[in-house]
Amino acid sequence: MNPPEYASDGYMFRPLSDTERAQFEQYARENDPPKNDTWQIYHPACRAVWTARGLCPEDKQVTRENPT
Repeated sequence: MNPPEYASDGYMFRPLSDTERAQFEQYARENDPPKNDTWQIYHPACRAVWTARGLCPEDKQVTRENPT
């Protein structure tokens, strides 16, 4: 069984429908991420957009050693 798209953080997040994913990604394009330590509470769909925009907090960068 393949994991669902955006499955991360130990499967904390449910898979999104195409419509939901589009809404999450639009939100992330139109809004900056929070300036606090709760980065992990946001869906990976949002985090991916923020990271692509260069807005990922330095200590939250996704790497092989820090996959979340």
